[in-house]
Amino acid sequence: PPRVEHLARLYWQCRTLADECGVITWTHHYRSFNKTADALANLAMDTKVSRQ
Repeated sequence: PPRVEHLARLYWQCRTLADECGVITWTHHYRSFNKTADALANLAMDTKVSRQ
């Protein structure tokens, strides 16, 4: 878990939800293989607007 308090709190919230949903493994997907997510992340960072 992260050492920074607010990140640790978010980590444990996510971890609890994942456990309740039965998540067994996590897989990292590099941005270079997920062009849509990369474009949306860049747009959100450039405009400071959430695109959810």
